[in-house]
Amino acid sequence: MQLPKLPITTDAFLCARSIGRMPSKSFISRCWGQKEATRRPQQRETVPVARATAPPGIPEHQSRECINCNYTAFRGTTTCENCGRPLREEVVNQELLAAAIEYMEQPEASTPDKKKPSKRSDNAADVLLAYDDRCRRHRDERTLGPFLGRGHPERPERVAAIMARLKESEILKRCKHHKGREAKREELLAVHDEALLEAVEQATKVAALAAERDKTTWYGPLDAQLEAMEGKNSKHIQDVYFNSSTAVCARLAAGSAAEVARRVVSGSARHGAAIIRPPGHHAESSVAMGFCYYNNAAVAARAAQAAGARRVLIMDWDVHHGNGTQRIFYDDASVMYMSTHRYDHSCFYPGTGDATETGSGPGVGFTVNVPWNGGGVRDEDMLAAFRYVIRPLAAEFRPDIVIVSAGFDAAEGDPLGGCRISTAGFSHFAAMLSALAPTVMLLEGGYNLIATAAATEACLRVLLGEQPLPLQERLQARAGATSPQPQPLDPAADPWIMSGLEGVSDSAVDSVCLALRVQSEFWDAARKHKALLDTAVAVRQQRKDQILRPIFQASKNTQLPPETVPPKLPQPEPEQPPNTRSEPQVGPCELL
Repeated sequence: MQLPKLPITTDAFLCARSIGRMPSKSFISRCWGQKEATRRPQQRETVPVARATAPPGIPEHQSRECINCNYTAFRGTTTCENCGRPLREEVVNQELLAAAIEYMEQPEASTPDKKKPSKRSDNAADVLLAYDDRCRRHRDERTLGPFLGRGHPERPERVAAIMARLKESEILKRCKHHKGREAKREELLAVHDEALLEAVEQATKVAALAAERDKTTWYGPLDAQLEAMEGKNSKHIQDVYFNSSTAVCARLAAGSAAEVARRVVSGSARHGAAIIRPPGHHAESSVAMGFCYYNNAAVAARAAQAAGARRVLIMDWDVHHGNGTQRIFYDDASVMYMSTHRYDHSCFYPGTGDATETGSGPGVGFTVNVPWNGGGVRDEDMLAAFRYVIRPLAAEFRPDIVIVSAGFDAAEGDPLGGCRISTAGFSHFAAMLSALAPTVMLLEGGYNLIATAAATEACLRVLLGEQPLPLQERLQARAGATSPQPQPLDPAADPWIMSGLEGVSDSAVDSVCLALRVQSEFWDAARKHKALLDTAVAVRQQRKDQILRPIFQASKNTQLPPETVPPKLPQPEPEQPPNTRSEPQVGPCELL
């Protein structure tokens, strides 16, 4: 149904919401569009830049979103409760960002073609880095808030913070650089349905028309187009936003990932990384969802196979499960998908990724999930999963290339992850994976700007040949242990200490044991490490019982003084009112 062409104010929208009526997306855009038309200038900036002050007409104390982590603070506060930084303190140095963009836009150094493309470079520090600044044009222009494009967690400042930090640390000079390219249609169709490609293009066109509409006060035929788009493409598009550059940026992310993977397989570089957005691991074959439009890791895997790779390993350490990547390769034995993620008994987005999801048909056993059933995951927990599940099974699979869905939303201080992985922890993950095969890292999530930029730099340093950062020594109680852990007389002969699980939380040990128990049906490495882990857990349980049994026995033998119970006073009977008698109960059959 076409909405009336009368102008609708924000007060009308709030009134409709107060009476319990759910407004449509076009209704919301019309309400906010008229309000914003008089606030923001007519000329839109092509690439968003960070603003240090609130927009004109908005008091500073009303700007409550933290620039670093996008966390909304209480009114009157000036410090973010999530990351501890001042709310309005800028993160991205615009001069460093401009220098990084200028450097990446320089023409690539011409290198002679190798006669044997399959022969890899002997230089371990040979890393290819891809970035195209056009990816910052994709932003949420329908955000209900004073900061255009900043209200959504997946915002352009994510890659801006990374590139500025890489320029400051001089990492860019140590890497080969490649200006990204758009994915070809056949590359996208290798993992996606044509209907999804058409839906993304159509929604982008409608968003471009919406941007033109917001410059005027006329809201006529376009609302009908918006409603038609929502009804037609609802099965292909979920929980994502669009603007006039979305389709180009999505193709750019997928194409850059494919190009880096192709060059690494061909031997042009030892390792590679792509600083790209929007992310991709939630995108399924026919559905764009979870901030993702095209599955960048899946497109890169198919491009690597087209370049000569036979076995591809996709490791996803994003805090959210990559449901799209798993579903695309669920029945494919040439691509192993491994993931560590928060699962919370299927209550954490997207609700998939149980340890029992192992694949189907010829792909059974080539899907490996290590689900965490709670937040607060630390370095010790993730390293236990890597030592006992990820690295042994990946080594038995023997991949030709490792593609990392490098999401940094499990970092400490991220507003969505709720975990506590340190920058050093991510560097150790990258070191373990890069030792298996040539590695390509693709940016996925990560919404704390400083934490994401720091973790990206640490991982690139490992790919360049540096040692991972030292891990901090943590007490066992801080690691989440829920019961006392007595130390044996001979630690070198204790299976629990020798297992490297000292300080790992009980919930994480359960998750690792579950993953090994499920995967032991398919992999020899899983059976071997399951036996080691079962022995260590049994020894720990025996030591627990030795300490707790006397405590329980003492508490059971302790005689408590008898509890004095006050005498029960007789209660007076209720008086019956005069001239009343109790009527007999009449059943339903007696009334007939």
